[in-house]
Amino acid sequence: MKLIDLHCDTFSRMYENNILNVENNDLHIDLNKLIKADSYLQVFALFDNKDKTDYKLEEFNKLIDFAFDLIDKNKGKYNLIKNYNDIEDTHKQHVLISVEDMGSVDGSFENIKYYYDRGIRIGTLTWNYENTLGFPNTMDSSLGLKKFGKEAVEYMNKLGIIVDVSHLNDGGFYDVSDITKKPFISSHSCSRELCNHTRNLKDDMIRIIADKGGVIGINFYSLFLNEQISGATKEELELLIKNKNYEKLDEIIGKQVSKNEDIVKHLSHIKNIGGSDVIAFGSDFDGISCSLEMKDISGVPSLIPLLEKAGFTGTEIEKLYYKNTLRLFSDCL
Repeated sequence: MKLIDLHCDTFSRMYENNILNVENNDLHIDLNKLIKADSYLQVFALFDNKDKTDYKLEEFNKLIDFAFDLIDKNKGKYNLIKNYNDIEDTHKQHVLISVEDMGSVDGSFENIKYYYDRGIRIGTLTWNYENTLGFPNTMDSSLGLKKFGKEAVEYMNKLGIIVDVSHLNDGGFYDVSDITKKPFISSHSCSRELCNHTRNLKDDMIRIIADKGGVIGINFYSLFLNEQISGATKEELELLIKNKNYEKLDEIIGKQVSKNEDIVKHLSHIKNIGGSDVIAFGSDFDGISCSLEMKDISGVPSLIPLLEKAGFTGTEIEKLYYKNTLRLFSDCL
C-alpha cells in the first residue's frame, strides 16, 4: 500500500545531530525504512526552534540550506515536489518540504515569498510560542489570528503554500477556516474527544476541515493519543507544557509507548465525524519522544489488519494511506 505521511522532523533532527547518511541511520525515517513502508511521498518539516533561532530568518535559513542541500546532493534518490505535476511514477523518493512555526517570517510578506521560492509548500502557522501570525494552543483559546496572520493566510492561498493549523489555538483555527479560500490541513493532530488536549481537534473542527476539502494527519505521539500517562497526572503534564519544560516532559513521555490500537481509535473517530475523505497520516516521526509499537515508519503497514478489524474498507484504507493527501496536493499545489 502506497504511503504519504504529512509530517516528520527527520531533516531537522539530522541537522541538529549532523547526520548526513540518508539511506541508513538510527532515526525513525531513512530511505531504507521508507522503502519498507512503501512510501510514495514524505513531507519533511523544518522546525524553526525559537529557543535557537530567536525567529531570525538568517538563523533559520541554516536549516533551510541544510535540507535543500541534502536533497540536491541526493537528487538521484530524492524527487523534490514543488507542484502537483512533479509527482510522477519514479524510482526516487518523493519529498515535500514544510516549515513548522512561521515565526521567522516576522511580519513580512517578502519572507513568506522567500519560503515559497526556496521550495516550501506547507506552512504550520505556529508552534508553542506566540509569533507575528498568531498564538499557540498553549495560550488563551479566544485569541484569534493577528492582523498579519489573517493577511498571511490569504497570501499563502495566493502563492500555493498549504495552511497548516496544527499547534494553533482554537481562535486562530476558526479564523483560518473563515479566511481561507483553499483546503487547509492539520498535519499532525488527533481527536480531542478521545484525548482531551488542546493540541487535538474538537469534533466541529474535524467537520470544518472535511467540509473545506482538507485532511487531518494523525499524530503518533502518545500524549495526544491516550490520556493515561504513567508517572504523571494530567495536571502535572499541563503545567510542564505551560512552563515549556520540554526536557522534563520528554523524560516522562520517553517512558510511554505509542500503541497502534490508539492510532486506529483516533482514525476511526475522525472518519466517523468527518468522513473517509479527511483522514491521513502525520506521524511526527523523529519529533516525538515516546517509543512506538510500530518502531519506525517501516511499521506503518502493520496498521492495515487493525484498520480492517475496525471496519475500514479497502477503499477507505487507500484514501487514508495516500489518496486523500494526493487529492489535497492536486487541489492546492
